[in-house]
Amino acid sequence: MANSQPTIQLNGNLYDAKTGRMLASSAPQANPVALDGVIKKFVKKSNPKRSKVASHGVHAKQHRSKTLARSAVKRPTIEPKNIPKDPIDTSAHATTDIARQKRAHQIKKNRFVSRFGFSDITIVPKFASLPVKKATLSSQKPSSISTSKPSPMANPVLAAIQNATSHNEPKPKRTPIHHKVAKKLRVSPKTLNIAASACAILLIGGFIAIQNIPNLAVKMAASRAGVDASLPNYHPSGFALNGKVEYKPGQVSFAYKSRTDERQFNIIQTASSWNSDALLDNFINTSRRTYQTYQDKGKTIFVYDDSNATWVDGGVWYQIEGNSSLNSDQLLRLASSL
Repeated sequence: MANSQPTIQLNGNLYDAKTGRMLASSAPQANPVALDGVIKKFVKKSNPKRSKVASHGVHAKQHRSKTLARSAVKRPTIEPKNIPKDPIDTSAHATTDIARQKRAHQIKKNRFVSRFGFSDITIVPKFASLPVKKATLSSQKPSSISTSKPSPMANPVLAAIQNATSHNEPKPKRTPIHHKVAKKLRVSPKTLNIAASACAILLIGGFIAIQNIPNLAVKMAASRAGVDASLPNYHPSGFALNGKVEYKPGQVSFAYKSRTDERQFNIIQTASSWNSDALLDNFINTSRRTYQTYQDKGKTIFVYDDSNATWVDGGVWYQIEGNSSLNSDQLLRLASSL
């Protein structure tokens, strides 16, 4: 019996064409082997170095895989076997169909359903024609729009608006802020009001006292010196009271200094019985100063050395002296405020 198993011979070895398993092995020969139309001689040469290494027990170098190259081999075809088909027994199916048909004929069907195939009922659609009226153009004017109010029953929104009374309700009372603060501080609102009032009075009093400290100092110095001295209500821009108020018997003096540079001037108030003529003869002319005379509110004011001034008023001799670089207008305003 011939062997019908397909085989392939490659490099002297016999392989199964389906599984690629080696069936038989033979020694290498010098005979040519045909592979895809290419003839090549495969001769195995012995390597003395390799045989020597193997004899000493050292592992030899691994060989390349000898798996069948399927890309170069045509895949074998398997012919389908002719298997006889078993005849299908349709007796059970036929019996089932007959039983279903009998059961379907016994079920009552609605005669108005057309899919059951009844042909004795015909449905005739009915159409009713509506009369059409022709539009007529009337020459009459359109009637005036009625201004009568719609009935509340016709519009529930209007009825709700007419019956609304929320605008007549009293406004909700809001809790005052000081009540909220008192609640957070865990004190009564009355105590909080008293404390707030006391703080406000102290702040206002402190502000007024700070503003009037120079006036109080001048008044105290004047009472101790025996001179009716006072603080000017006007001071030039950029100048401020500097230092303490100095006094001695019959004289009070204080200084103003510039906030930006070294300019300053002193205001000296001395008790005196002189008048304007005596001041001119005893002070201005004796020192041979150049001066200018100004009249302001009944006062005779002598301006000398460009930025100094002097005058007499109410038994007090006033002097403004220093390196202030004040002009005549500023000096006259100072004299008017004293």
